[in-house]
Amino acid sequence: MFRIRKQLHTPNMIWNPAVGKPLCKFDDTGTIETDDIELADRLKEMGHEVSGEAVPDSQASHSQAGASVEDLRDYAAERGIDLGGATTAKGMLKKIIEAEKVG
Repeated sequence: MFRIRKQLHTPNMIWNPAVGKPLCKFDDTGTIETDDIELADRLKEMGHEVSGEAVPDSQASHSQAGASVEDLRDYAAERGIDLGGATTAKGMLKKIIEAEKVG
């Protein structure tokens, strides 16, 4: 689970003009919690404080969370998942989770 704390003087709601709806809404303490890796990455790029890491929620997550690099590479190959340039287990797991969310 990611915990994201907003920057000072940032509104509680951040608008996403590309889709015409809110990107996220912070609670009264100025934080949100999410498992959405893309949201956490985007908010981090915007300068917000991000801590924690994703709790895997895909079908691969529970069985693959402690898997080795070789196991993850095999898992991805069997399912036709492109790991891009990922070379660590964490990076590979992230790619697998993203691919399975889309699929």
